[in-house]
Amino acid sequence: MIGIKMFLLIIFMIPVYALLIYGIKDPEDMATFGERWKYRENIYPTEDYIKYIKISSIITTIIITLILIFTILSWFNE
Repeated sequence: MIGIKMFLLIIFMIPVYALLIYGIKDPEDMATFGERWKYRENIYPTEDYIKYIKISSIITTIIITLILIFTILSWFNE
């Protein structure tokens, strides 16, 4: 039963980690992700917003990883 839980957790977390890594690697594109269709011209986010996207992606990645580790460890302690 633990194996099925871990498998589902990993499968559902792959897109979340993909978006977070994309936010770390290319924060400018992540800042305009899903918003470009609204504008005729190219939009460029400010440097502060790019920095905010990068830092929040890093912090969220760390927090989610810690939550996943503690969740998996709690499953093994049952």
